[in-house]
Amino acid sequence: MIIAEPLTTLTDYAIAVEATIFAIMLNQSRQTSVRLWAAAFAGVAIAALLGGTLHGFVPHMELGTRILLWKGTLYLLGLTSFLLLAGTVISSVPHRWHRWMLPIVGLKSFGYLGLATVRSNFAYVVADYLSALVIVLLLQLRAARRHRAPGAPWILAGVLVSGVAVAVLRSRLALPFMIRSVDLYHVVQMVALYLLYRGVRQLRDVEPIAYSIKNPQHEAGE
Repeated sequence: MIIAEPLTTLTDYAIAVEATIFAIMLNQSRQTSVRLWAAAFAGVAIAALLGGTLHGFVPHMELGTRILLWKGTLYLLGLTSFLLLAGTVISSVPHRWHRWMLPIVGLKSFGYLGLATVRSNFAYVVADYLSALVIVLLLQLRAARRHRAPGAPWILAGVLVSGVAVAVLRSRLALPFMIRSVDLYHVVQMVALYLLYRGVRQLRDVEPIAYSIKNPQHEAGE
């Protein structure tokens, strides 16, 4: 069986392996935020596996199988954006903000999933992913400034490198040795995933503030 796009398939599978390793390692944490990111890495792994299979073996697939793999990839990447945003919110902002920020993140993801159901354009994936990264960037800048979060510099670097990866993908560079921009995008994205992993493993959930209310009568009797 001939692989249609061998380099693209190989780099997609490499992302799947890398993301799987990171997901397993992060899932050992007791922090909810880190475990949400672990689930996001797992989503990346499965999406990369589906994408690589689609790139490599699409000539040998029936139309229904191609549609199933492509839609599965779109949905998984949307779920990934939701998970990484939820994990970032839980670790970056005051607990009282969670009750309104998390529903907004959910609405954003539902909107994307609805769009992905009726449209199969990868540009929507890029837009959803980039918007998620911008929010992560802003939240982590806040965490770095207010709390000196040790993982923030790594996550910020990962977000910036992810932006570079998207720019490479959109540039459609003419590269030697039959290398396409999507192949280079995968390689740069692997670097971004590593940087994100290094930062995410240092995240800590923001706990609710416990207020101590004293009994006025008790205070008066003292």
